[in-house]
Amino acid sequence: MNTRIQKNQVINRGGDAITQPLEQGLLCEAQNYLYPVESGIPVLLKERAIALNDISSLSMD
Repeated sequence: MNTRIQKNQVINRGGDAITQPLEQGLLCEAQNYLYPVESGIPVLLKERAIALNDISSLSMD
């Protein structure tokens, strides 16, 4: 995931590019969205979620 972020290939549901590497993430129960965890706190806002249906590899480099 962080490799794709470094290549500017990841956007959230709000349409914003993800520019900072993820240290942690929280998967929704259906495992189709990843919510960022910032300073140990999950950010569970719909617009901040990352859709995983277009991402084939989830390595947190």
